[in-house]
Amino acid sequence: MVSKNMFTQIMELKRMGKSRRYISRKLGVDKKTVSKYYAMSDEEYRSMHAASLYHVKIFDEYEELIMDVYRRNNFNRIPVSALYDYLEEKCGHLPGTEKTLRNYVHYLEETGALAFSAPQRQYQQVPELPPGRQMQLDFGQYRTMGGTTLYICAAILSFSRYKYAIVQDRPFTTIHVISHLLNCFDHLGGMPEELVIDQDHLLVVSENSGDIIYTMDFGYFIDEMGYTPIERKEANLFFNLISELHEHTSIIITSNKSFDAWAEMMGDDIMTTVLLDRLLHHARVFTLNGDSYRISAGNNHDKGGEKPS
Repeated sequence: MVSKNMFTQIMELKRMGKSRRYISRKLGVDKKTVSKYYAMSDEEYRSMHAASLYHVKIFDEYEELIMDVYRRNNFNRIPVSALYDYLEEKCGHLPGTEKTLRNYVHYLEETGALAFSAPQRQYQQVPELPPGRQMQLDFGQYRTMGGTTLYICAAILSFSRYKYAIVQDRPFTTIHVISHLLNCFDHLGGMPEELVIDQDHLLVVSENSGDIIYTMDFGYFIDEMGYTPIERKEANLFFNLISELHEHTSIIITSNKSFDAWAEMMGDDIMTTVLLDRLLHHARVFTLNGDSYRISAGNNHDKGGEKPS
C-alpha cells in the first residue's frame, strides 16, 4: 500500500489531467500500482488505510521489545527477517507474517515512534598517486523529463581529477567501452598505467580465487594496450625461452611496448637488459603505426558488419 503522501501526489497529477503512464514515470511507481489508486476515491483510500493499520497493529504488544532491539543496535536498520526470527525465538508463535512485521516497522517510522540513525560513511585516506598512474571509469544512468534514458560513462584521472564523459542513448557494450576508452586516450594524449573500472560485468566473465577471465573483446583490448600483467614466474620462463632459441632459430615478436618499458613489464632490470641483448642480436626492428586490427574488427561487428574469422 502506498503512503498518504504518495496517494495525494497521484491524485494531484490526476486532477491536472496527467495519464497513468506519465504519473508512473514522474513518481517512479509501477504502472499497475498507479492504476489501482488512480481509480480510487479519497474515502476508499481512507477505509483501505484504516484496515491496513488495523492489520499491522497486531504487533502492538511487541512494540517495546522491537524498540529494545533497535535501541541495542543504535537505531541502525537491521533486516526484518532477523528481527522476526528473534521475536519468534523469544515469544514463540507470532500473530502475523514477516511482511506484516515489515509494515509495522514502517508504521512506527511513519508515526515518529521509531527514528533510524543516519548511515555513517567510512572514509579512509588513500595515498596520493603520481600523474599518469591511474584513471577511474564509472557508469550511470539519467532519465530525462521526456522519459528517455541516457547512459553515461565518466573517466576521471586520479591525480588531476580531470574528467572525460560520454553520453549515449543505449546501454553500453564491451565494444562501446573499448571505443570510448581509445577516444579518451586520444583526447588526453596518452594512457594511464592503471585502469579502475566499476562495471566489470561488461568486461569480466568470471572471477575465482583471484583468477580473472575477461570477455573476449576486453581480453584483446588489455593485450593490445599492454595492461596484461606479467608475473615473475612468467618473466623467467620467457627469458629462458629466448635464451634457448638465441642463435638457434628465427623469432618474430610483436609488442606495443617500447624497449624502455620492458624493464617495468618484466619486473627485473638486469634480466631485461640481458634478454634484450640476446633478442636484438642480429635483429631487424619494424615500427608500425595504426589502429588495432582486432579492436577495429570488433567495432565493425558492433555496427552490424561481419566479424572476421
